[in-house]
Amino acid sequence: MKVIEALALLALAGCTPLPPSSTTISGEDDAFQGAIQISHPLTDTDQEGLHYGLRIEVDGSGGEVIETLAGGQTVRLGDIALSGPGDVYLDFDYNFVAVGFYVVKPFDRFNLEGELGFGHSSLDATASLGALSESAEFQESGLYVGGNASYQLNWPLLLFYRLRGFQGSGDDDTSTWETQLGTSWTVNETMTISAGMQAWNYLREPGGPPITPSDLDLTLNGPFLRLEFSF
Repeated sequence: MKVIEALALLALAGCTPLPPSSTTISGEDDAFQGAIQISHPLTDTDQEGLHYGLRIEVDGSGGEVIETLAGGQTVRLGDIALSGPGDVYLDFDYNFVAVGFYVVKPFDRFNLEGELGFGHSSLDATASLGALSESAEFQESGLYVGGNASYQLNWPLLLFYRLRGFQGSGDDDTSTWETQLGTSWTVNETMTISAGMQAWNYLREPGGPPITPSDLDLTLNGPFLRLEFSF
């Protein structure tokens, strides 16, 4: 009888689903983003038709997300596996450098702008769970595309909405999306200050075996400040 009971317990244990293995480190944080933008117009910016130019922009931000693991779940940045149960803390710094071409179409007090260029993203991350920790750096290069719609308030204030997406090339699938809503203040002919609120998302799906790091799905929301120079 005891043998039958033991076999029954083993059978029930075999039918009990195990916690799924985690393959994603995801989370959201509130953080500040800073940027410096340098533009070089190739046409007269006061003309009524299209005007265009070249642009360089450097962005920087960072934050911390927490991924809660159940027993049996595992995540990794590289070779070290962080296994639950417990909370994985991921601290990261992100930088993005963009070099591109922009074109602006004015409509009275409205302006529509499109932007296309080449970008390089760099994410420095450290994941820790208890006494275990691991650091990694992920760099990707590829094309980015963006758009900007603005409305001229009482000069020198401008209200704008901006959207930009980046797709990295290589063995890993990396992309970022960023939206901004803010105002710009024209200080003088060469300097403008833009500030407001932004939402930023970073997605990374690593390549195949032998050891596959976890996917990353990181989101930042918060204020931004951008110094813009035109020469």
